[in-house]
Order: sequence, then C-alpha cells, then structure tokens
Amino acid sequence: MNPPITNPARLLPPPRVPSPPEGRTAVVSLTKRQYYVSRDLFVRAVGLVFVIAFVSTLGQLPAILNPGGLWPDALWYVSQGESSAGFLWLAPEFVVAWMGPDPTAVAMLCAFGAVMGLWTVLAIAPRWSLLLATFSYAVVVRVGGEFFEFQWDSLLLECGLLGWLLAPRGASPGGPRKSPAPSSWLPVALGRLLLARVLLGSALSKLTVGAASWASLTGLLHHFETQPVPTRLGWWLAQCPPVLLQAGAALVLAIELAGGLCAVGPRKARLLAAPVLIVWFLFLDLTGGHAFMNLLTAALALLLVDDQAWARWSRKTWRPRITEPPPASRQLLQPPLAAAWALWMVFSLGVQILPTVAPRLLQSRDLSEAPVLPSYAMYPVVDERRYELVIEGSLDGRHWVAYEFRLKPGSVHRPPPWWAPFHPRLDYQLWFAAHNPEPGELFWVERLLEALLRNDPAVVRLLDHNPFGLWPPRWVRATLYEYHFTTPEERRRTGNWWWRRRVGPYAEPRQLEPDKRPDRPDPKTLHA
Repeated sequence: MNPPITNPARLLPPPRVPSPPEGRTAVVSLTKRQYYVSRDLFVRAVGLVFVIAFVSTLGQLPAILNPGGLWPDALWYVSQGESSAGFLWLAPEFVVAWMGPDPTAVAMLCAFGAVMGLWTVLAIAPRWSLLLATFSYAVVVRVGGEFFEFQWDSLLLECGLLGWLLAPRGASPGGPRKSPAPSSWLPVALGRLLLARVLLGSALSKLTVGAASWASLTGLLHHFETQPVPTRLGWWLAQCPPVLLQAGAALVLAIELAGGLCAVGPRKARLLAAPVLIVWFLFLDLTGGHAFMNLLTAALALLLVDDQAWARWSRKTWRPRITEPPPASRQLLQPPLAAAWALWMVFSLGVQILPTVAPRLLQSRDLSEAPVLPSYAMYPVVDERRYELVIEGSLDGRHWVAYEFRLKPGSVHRPPPWWAPFHPRLDYQLWFAAHNPEPGELFWVERLLEALLRNDPAVVRLLDHNPFGLWPPRWVRATLYEYHFTTPEERRRTGNWWWRRRVGPYAEPRQLEPDKRPDRPDPKTLHA
C-alpha cells in the first residue's frame, strides 16, 4: 500500500526561473567550476605588477635610452634574445619606427602603461586597460634591447595576455560579486598550464643545466651570496648550517616538480598546491630573487583555487551576484585564441623537456630552431664565486675613489639592500658583465665609463654616491673583485657585511679626448 501524499507540491516540477536579460544580475550557486574570485584577484595582481614594472623602468630609462646613455640605439634595436622573442609581434616594427629615436616618447609610454596598470587594479575597464598595458610594455621590451631581455619581462607579457582573456567586460565590474563569467574554461586552464611550464621548466633546468649544484643539493650553499643582487635576508640565510641549506635545495626541487604536476592535476592536488606555492614565492620575493617573477608566479597559483574553495577557506557561505555573460556570438575570438595558445605552450614545453629525455630525437627532428615560446628557469646555474665590477675615478691618475651603486655590492661596510620587486637593470647588467665579459657587455660598460667621465646627469642619478660631485674625474677604470659574505663572528668584529679580494683590472684607466672634456677648474683648487 502506497503511503499517503503529505505534500502534493512535491509532485509538481520545480518552477523555471527565467534568465535575466543581458546586463542584469542573477544569484548563482557556487560550484567547483567557477573562478570568479581567482579571476578577479589574478587580473588585479597582474595590473599591480605592471605598475611596478613601468614605474621602476621610468626612472631608469633616461640613462639607458638617451643619445649619450648606455644603449643609444635601443629604439632601433629588435631583440633576438630567447626571453622576449616569442612576443615581439605585440610591438610591430611600424610602431617602433613611428615613435622615432626619442626617449621622451618611451617615457610617456611608460607613464601611460602605469596608468593602465592602475586602472586594472581598480577594475576600471580592466579588459582594455590590461590590453593597453601589455601592448605598451611589449614596445618597451622591444626597444630596450639588452637591458630588457629578462625572463620576467616575457612572463609579464604572457600574464598580461592571459589576464586579457580572463578580465571581465564593462567599465566598472565591481569585483567578483558582480562581474561576467569567463567565456570558457580554457583561459583558466591556460593559466594552470603556464604555471606548470614555469615550475617544471625551472626544475628540469636545475637537474640538467645546473646538475653540478642542484642534483648534488649544494645549490643554496652559494646562491644567496652569488645571486645578482643579494638581500639582507639572504645574508642571514647564508649563515645556516650546510645540512639545512642542502635540505632547502631539496625542498626547492620538490616544490617546483610537485607544484608543476599539481597545477595540471586533479582538484584536490591543485587546492593542496595553491597555498604552498603562494606562500613560497612570496617568501622568495623577500630574498630578492628574479625581480617581479615571483609575484607573477604567485598570481598564477591563484587560478588553482575555485570559488567553492574560497568560500570554504573564508568560512563564508555567500552567493555572488554575477552578471550574465553576453551571447555566444560575442565570444567567438577568445576560445580559439586560448586553444591555439595552449597547443603552442604544450609544444614549447615539450621542446624544453626533450633534450632531457630524448636528446637524439630533438637533434634528428631539428626542433631546436622551432619558433617556440620563451622558456623559464629560476637560477638553473649557481656560481660558486661572486665577482663584482668596482668602478673608480681619479683626478690625478694616482688616487682612486670608488663610485657606489644603489643596490649592487660595493663598500664592504654597506649592508645588502631590500629591493624586490624593483628591478635594478643597470645593477643586474653589471653582474652579468662581471661574470660574462662578452663583447656585448663590454660595449655598454665602455658607454658607462664615458658617461661617468662626462658626469652625465641621467647616469649619475642611478648611483647611490658620486664622490666627485658636480665635477667629473679625469680618469676612470673598472676593477674586478671577488666578494664573499662575512660570518657573524667577522661581522661582530669588523662591522663588515662582505669581504673581498682584488682579482685584476677589468677596464684599464681611460680619459676623454681633449675636445670632449667638460670645462672644470684645476684639481688643486678643488682639493683646496
């Protein structure tokens, strides 16, 4: 006998709730496939990094791009470096030619890009703001030549394009509670794939190119003191016992390998990896490594977390009011573009992995010349010795006084700075010049010495201390030194953060031609 029906309404189908028209809002339930919060946080984080990148570049451009600066032909230089070659198409040749050899135009472009990055942070027309910021930075990277061939510049361009695919439409979407959904799941998957490419590429490069230091777990024994611009936290970490530093090297490899696999793994693995990666890369940013690359990697890790997880972690059961997406006819461009980019990314990662697992296959297929995306590797090779260029000037050719730069080591008494995520491009290039004295490095080192002989205001502004004031020296030279951290006991006894020994001359003393020397009083008058 069937039980009596106590609630006849149960037999009726649930009422159909009509979808609101386009532009209206609707209350939706949270699912594991929604990424409104992560999408919003990622887009704003990329906008913040654009602000940092443009502002830090703006203060260094005059010394790099001026006719008398370090890279005077930068506006006509098309970079062929591996780090930026995959995105040169973002800055067409006619745009560079139209700007002309005018550093002021590039400075105005940086100011415009910083404003667009700020608009992205404030969610003011985020899609257009992020697209314009990405295009502006691509132009700066292209014209900046050797001073902009860094992998974090390329990663910022990739994250800018990814943010454009994810950014909501509208002039002021109002955050994750009231913003249109992504057009498809592909942009989110694309962000995870980019994160996996960064992490796995870094781990594999450490185990292949840098196997001598990382495979033997000795990479951190020298990393903190030999990285391009050491920090004060790096000094303290370098004092840890070797056993702890070897355990830290194993942890670095484990996080990069496991994090890269989890990024493209199941949901539970992604949710487990996300907080670890975010905290880890924010910590690495304090040690001064890789400028704003750690911030971008932490931002990519946000895309591993769905809205349901955000609600559970925040202990709130909220249902955001989400604007209904526009019709599918307006979303024809993004899914094919994201799919093509994903295939290109998988191919690029495969080309990077093949030399490790099948070097003969790579050679036989001749894939080494394929047009792939830039590869990423965080400190694959760790030098055991740190070399620095100490640039000195003299009024008489006998008594020499050293110039002090803002961030690179100089005086042994000065502590390492806190600098990340600011990117000191001149300080970085001086580190490369000290370790790799190639003709390209020597070119702009010669330009630097000439600028100091002229007391060029744009170059002098990049210094921490100019010992010659308003009047330039008669002679300049560059000397190569080997630097090492002091021990805590040595620092207590001497007060020094470094100890150094002279290796030899790097650039012999030189002076300007008589017709190029600036007018100045007699040296005896200055000493008096």
